Amino acid sequence: MHTLLILLLSLRTASAVSLRGISPENLHLYEPDPNGNWRCLNNPEIVIPYDRINDDYCDCPDGSDEPGTNACFSSQFFCLNEGFKSNYIPSWKVDDGVCDYDVCCDGSDEPEGVCENKCEQLRKEWLENVQIHNRNIQRGLILKNKLIDHAKVIKEDLNREYHEIESDIDELQSFLEELETEKKSMDKNAVFIMDKFKNVEGKLDETEIKLANSLSQMKEYIEKLESLEKVLQKMNNEYNHNFNDPAVKSAAQEYLNFAASVDNTRINFNDIIIKIKGEFDSTKLEISNLRDSILELKSEKKQSELEPTVIDHIMDVLGTVCKEIVEGFLGINTETNLETVEKGSSNLQKKSDSSIDDQISEVQSTLKSKRSKLNQLNDELSKNYGPDDILRAMAECVTSHIGDYDYKLCLTSTVEQINSDGRSTRIGRFENIQYSQEKKNYELLFTGGEKCWNGPYREAVVDIVCGDKLGIKLVTEPEKCVYQFKVVSPLGCFEEDILTIE
Repeated sequence: MHTLLILLLSLRTASAVSLRGISPENLHLYEPDPNGNWRCLNNPEIVIPYDRINDDYCDCPDGSDEPGTNACFSSQFFCLNEGFKSNYIPSWKVDDGVCDYDVCCDGSDEPEGVCENKCEQLRKEWLENVQIHNRNIQRGLILKNKLIDHAKVIKEDLNREYHEIESDIDELQSFLEELETEKKSMDKNAVFIMDKFKNVEGKLDETEIKLANSLSQMKEYIEKLESLEKVLQKMNNEYNHNFNDPAVKSAAQEYLNFAASVDNTRINFNDIIIKIKGEFDSTKLEISNLRDSILELKSEKKQSELEPTVIDHIMDVLGTVCKEIVEGFLGINTETNLETVEKGSSNLQKKSDSSIDDQISEVQSTLKSKRSKLNQLNDELSKNYGPDDILRAMAECVTSHIGDYDYKLCLTSTVEQINSDGRSTRIGRFENIQYSQEKKNYELLFTGGEKCWNGPYREAVVDIVCGDKLGIKLVTEPEKCVYQFKVVSPLGCFEEDILTIE
């Protein structure tokens, strides 16, 4: 009987206690014990009478005995918000005369009749906002997928160009090796040709010296002859014709006959020597040019096949030279057979527009350029452009006026601050892209900006949030010369951002 009375008293007490501000799943925590008492949730050593729950007096250190009043600062009030989203509000906001519809749309945080229930209206507005939000996310995802496809094409083109240049380099390297092998073979021919020409030029020099010596001797003889002629002339003019000396008379008569038959024009041996020297110099130049022409040939013949042609042509030239010298000295007026010389020379002219050295130089230059381009492509392909290389397709720039400045952002290159007079200050260059677990979005890091006055080098962190078009929404400077950008872009759109409607 005693036990039954205690149980009836407990039930009566429990029915008298207000369980306001307690969520349905936590109601079991607010049941009295058989003695009609209750223990603080986080301090079970403290036991209070059950009817002191929600009595507007804070008995428990954790405030768990006052979930439905504002007596305990640390307690939480549960808003059921039937038909919408349930929520919690700090207990100190309970019964303060303010309708906190953003948390308790049913108005249960205030006494009955103070705040009307707006859960249905707010749910409708929320649904509209969710639909707008989801449409924006879906539109951004469509654009993002297009950017991913475009980035894929760009990377494929870069890879294709990379492999094409690799193939070009292999072919050019093989061609260069062939040219260098050919040049080595031609160098052997060149040594042979140089030796032959050196021998011919040496003989020509000897002939020139001998001829000059002979002309000098002849000049001396003629000068002696002219002296003798003067003696005979003087004798003829001054001897006594009445003097009957048959020998003298005969000599005088012979001199007169000689003088009458000889051309009085005197030979200028200095002019002759100068003329012959000029002819020799001209011939030497022709031989030198011929040698150079032969050495420039892109020869496809073996040395044994080349030798007779070279020797024959050299002998033809030498024969022509000797003929000119002799005929010139003897006074025979014959024309030089230049046609033969030119014809022989033309047979030895190379058929290509450039020498093998020029070709080697050109191939080496092309190889250098190709390798440089290959390195650039390798660096480009190695850069971190984010998931699916999406930033490869986002090379555009955007400029927005924020505060007192214009800010120009190019996602894959630089970010700049532009003042009112148009002067630009580089905040940083694109360095990396990473996913922030804390913010659940992508961050672009820009470093290496211009140095702040009496401060560090500028840098920036660009937070990307979902949007269907690139735009700068906010710029702050939480630390000196460290900028924080909030930017909208399809890059910030994710499937998990789509809200579900329960």
